[in-house]
Amino acid sequence: MLNVWRVFVFSNKYRQAFDQGRLIDTRERRRIAGEWTITLPDQINERTYPDSIVRAYSNFDTYGQTIDPYLVLEHPEKKGIGVYIPFRAMLPNRLDGILVTGLGISAHRDAVPLIRMQADIQNGGYAAGVAAAMAVETNVPVCNIDIKALQQHLVEIGNLPETVLSGPGLVSAARRQNLGGGGISETVPWCLGHRNIPHRAMPLLEVAYIKPRSNTNSTIPKYWRF
Repeated sequence: MLNVWRVFVFSNKYRQAFDQGRLIDTRERRRIAGEWTITLPDQINERTYPDSIVRAYSNFDTYGQTIDPYLVLEHPEKKGIGVYIPFRAMLPNRLDGILVTGLGISAHRDAVPLIRMQADIQNGGYAAGVAAAMAVETNVPVCNIDIKALQQHLVEIGNLPETVLSGPGLVSAARRQNLGGGGISETVPWCLGHRNIPHRAMPLLEVAYIKPRSNTNSTIPKYWRF
């Protein structure tokens, strides 16, 4: 294992002995295609997962050009949002024995701003390290570890809330209570998150559409075009 921090310290102290070159350290970088890809609609919906291992929090301080179609309808601006990271987002699709952490996990480009804070990346690295140790100790592939045991440990040390041990992998309870009845601002994110399941998304969208709308509640026509 390479201690990058130690290398940088020594390279600054002994400049004649090290060639530092250029360090590429961008906010955006290559990401894996994992068993699960985190999306922005999932985050806006505060979606939970049966294999959540990190609770991240940030505001949407994206840099560069956003590309997710959802942002045409509604933009979170600098709103702080708490989101979960599932273990499957660290598992490369169809590749065994590897865990990916940090900004390389499986996530849409516009989902990265909410999961890239240093503390959250550190917590993700810790969870991945414990998962790797569990795989070695039990002699199973890392994708087959006891995820509930991992979550229990993360709850005990304070990295996760206890609700992850029993919560469903769905939209948060608060968001579900507002679906349809809360109007378009609550309904559209959920529908976009389930746009591949039209029989679940369309009825709620239709309910929101017939409700009285103010001038600030005008994203329904945009959604129909979308």
